[in-house]
Amino acid sequence: MIVDPDEVSCRGRFPGREEPVLQRRKAIASLAALAAAPLVRAQAPRSMPRVAGLCFGSPGNLRTRVDAFVEGMRRLGYVDGRDVRYEFRYGNGQRDLLAGLARDIVAGKPDVIVCGSTLTTPPLIEATKTIPLVMVTAEEALVTARNPTRPAPNVTGTVNNALEQIPRSLQHAHAVVPGLTRFAALINPGNPAHVAYRSALEAAARNLRVAIEHIEARARSELDRAVDRAASTGQALVVMSDATLYDDRRAIVELAMVNRIPAMYPQRGYVEAGGLMSYGQNIEAGFARAANFVDRILKGAKPADLPLELPAKVEFTVNRYTAANLGLKIPEDVLKRADRVVG
Repeated sequence: MIVDPDEVSCRGRFPGREEPVLQRRKAIASLAALAAAPLVRAQAPRSMPRVAGLCFGSPGNLRTRVDAFVEGMRRLGYVDGRDVRYEFRYGNGQRDLLAGLARDIVAGKPDVIVCGSTLTTPPLIEATKTIPLVMVTAEEALVTARNPTRPAPNVTGTVNNALEQIPRSLQHAHAVVPGLTRFAALINPGNPAHVAYRSALEAAARNLRVAIEHIEARARSELDRAVDRAASTGQALVVMSDATLYDDRRAIVELAMVNRIPAMYPQRGYVEAGGLMSYGQNIEAGFARAANFVDRILKGAKPADLPLELPAKVEFTVNRYTAANLGLKIPEDVLKRADRVVG
């Protein structure tokens, strides 16, 4: 047997320890073994997609809509924190905040951005020409025809044919309010579609042979005066589809009741807040549908290849409690046409 004198010396002088010479030899042997082993490369974890959203109103006011979107994503297999990350920002009803919020969202470079209202679409288009944008029930004039125009190549989603809903809205109100000859229409002049709304209202009123008065309100501070004027000039109120008005829907409903004026609203959320009737798209269903667009984009589809969609269904909702408080009896044929009756 051959004995290394350096090893013997190490053991004799430092029992239980190894000299630096022996430590170096073992380190060299370990490195050689690693070099001979097959090379295994570590797999980098797959990045989780991020979906952002910009809404005009407050989180509490829009909770059911965002919940509908998240539930739509869940049904497609996306669980928050496991398959996707969400980041929704809110303007809290302040239009002047939207441009800055849009820039902040774009700076974070999400994979897709959901445009939660008509008002949030333009600042997001201004902030990015590359990140896919999915509109939800956009209401601008650009989407009021049967072939809506895509506002930018990176935009797709669902749109609201609000103009086509106006004649039926007036017909429903005309059937409920006895002897109705004069309407008042509440319009936000800051809405890009307000001119088109006026034309559609006047045409619908002519067909019913009734008069119509246009009442404007841009903000909450103008609503008291506007609804008071509506009650003094019309026998019924019809509220136009608008994100600002929707954000103040509870105030509008309360003012209509205080002024004892029957009102037709553009979304079910007004009736759930105590309004008399609504005719329009189910916005929660629109948010749920937006999840399908987001899913396809996350899987590689380009927004320009996804056609804009009109609402699959328009709902008519009636609140019999409110009708009774206003001294109205909803005719049976109207109740049969309703998709939902409260009370």
